[in-house]
Amino acid sequence: TSKTTNGTLPTIIGNMSSLVVFDVRDNLFTGVILSELGSLRKLKYLSLSRNHFHPMPIPTELFQLTSLNYFHCKECALTG
Repeated sequence: TSKTTNGTLPTIIGNMSSLVVFDVRDNLFTGVILSELGSLRKLKYLSLSRNHFHPMPIPTELFQLTSLNYFHCKECALTG
C-alpha cells in the first residue's frame, strides 16, 4: 500500500510480540521511529523507507533486535 497511510505509528506496535515482518515503506508516516520496535524480539524484516519521520538517530532499542536480518530506512531522515 504505497502512499496511502499517514499519521504517526502507534506505540502499541511494541506489544505485537509475534511480529516477524514490519513493512511500512512508501507511506506518509510522520513523527518518530518508535523505540517500542525494539521490543519485537522475533522481528526479522523491518522497512521504514520513504516516510516523513522527524530527523533523529536510530533508536538504540533497535540494536537489541538480534533476529533482525533486514533493516531498510532509505530517506528516513536519520541523523548521527
